[in-house]
Amino acid sequence: MNSLTASPSETTRSSTAHDSAEYSQWVLKVSRNSDFLKIAPDCIRNDKGVVMIAMQVSYLGRALRHASPELRGNKHFILQVIKLQSAWGSEALKFVSSELKNDKEVVLAAIQRTGEALEHASLELRNDKQVAIAAVENQPRAIEFASTKLKNDKELILIAVAKDGLALEYASLELRNNKQVAMTAVANEPFAIQYISPKLRNDKEVTLLAIAKEPDSIKYTGENIKRDHEALIAAGMFDAYHDEGAKEIQKIRRRSKKIVLSTRFSLDTISVSEATRFTSLLKKHEYIEKGNFKVYSPNAFEKKTCDPNWTDFDHPCRGTLDACTYDNKFTQEGRPTNDCCWRHSFRYQLEEAKETGGFMLQLVETAWELGLIGHAKLGKGQAIEQDMAEQLGLKIFHVYRPAAFGVEQKFGNQSIMDVVSIIECWYANRCQDMSLCVIDSTQVSSE
Repeated sequence: MNSLTASPSETTRSSTAHDSAEYSQWVLKVSRNSDFLKIAPDCIRNDKGVVMIAMQVSYLGRALRHASPELRGNKHFILQVIKLQSAWGSEALKFVSSELKNDKEVVLAAIQRTGEALEHASLELRNDKQVAIAAVENQPRAIEFASTKLKNDKELILIAVAKDGLALEYASLELRNNKQVAMTAVANEPFAIQYISPKLRNDKEVTLLAIAKEPDSIKYTGENIKRDHEALIAAGMFDAYHDEGAKEIQKIRRRSKKIVLSTRFSLDTISVSEATRFTSLLKKHEYIEKGNFKVYSPNAFEKKTCDPNWTDFDHPCRGTLDACTYDNKFTQEGRPTNDCCWRHSFRYQLEEAKETGGFMLQLVETAWELGLIGHAKLGKGQAIEQDMAEQLGLKIFHVYRPAAFGVEQKFGNQSIMDVVSIIECWYANRCQDMSLCVIDSTQVSSE
């Protein structure tokens, strides 16, 4: 047979069925519905032409499972099937005889068409390094189906993660703790950091490599990195000026307008991740970077609270010391430390924004990553932050995530440009409109 559309007359068929009316009827039946092959007589299920027609009309050629045992063990026919259609490689190997699952020529032919065919090879060949290399070179995550021994083979894993860092998920625990393997994986795919060992998730060199490529990957790092100034600066969640001396800090603050971000907490691995991306892109925008703005991101700091429920809107604390019952600790300059109630710390930032002619920018998202269903809305903590900003008379912008066909999309440069253009316009108009400004992908309104 030379093509997928070859007719039964061009193939070897059973002499019993040849030229008979019965044969023609079965050809017609399987060409309309491949499931008819399951109930066909043995002579039909052993006919290469009919089986090939059934495979053509079935999903991924799965009609092969209804072919006769003799045909499913026919090496020449199976190799022909694999060569005809790459999508059939995995499914063909799934339904062939045990002997052919252990035939290296057949298995290599299948995995060279689609690496995931390795799943259906014999245990012996899944432990064959040559076979496994061929599989991961075609489809890196096919390493999932290699033997336990080969998942601990450094050479093989390096081949896989260099092509697809996320293949690290299937490496042995030992190799997920290997720094060379980890560096190779995150260099290819920053989010591979979620699969490295807990020890390496606190390794600064490995994590900074990931964060530099994808700021949001910081949420998968260890607790030490999530609180490391250099890492937070790389993720765009912390300004370098925080590491300067106290006097220099005060000079910078006096000449800088403060933007206070209000987002759902996003350093946790189960949190809404776009907050980190948004923060990084905003701070890199030329107008923000060169326009004497300093961005405060509360996610870059430890959180304490005087509220037993953390974000109870009815709890009386709104960040003032007379209402806050937490034993707050301050620096010598009177600034909140990490050992302060989050409400008091946040109010302090809002007050600085008010004093410097800044504003609060709240990111409004649908919390689908937290398992919630519904329209985009502020988180519970954000509602409290909005209340505090309104008490201070601070300008508030609500920014909704970009959407297409009702589905939230990732923030990109264009969506950040849209946000910044509204901010520019507000300053161009001398900040006269202090009402809530809503910014989304389809409209801009003041309320």
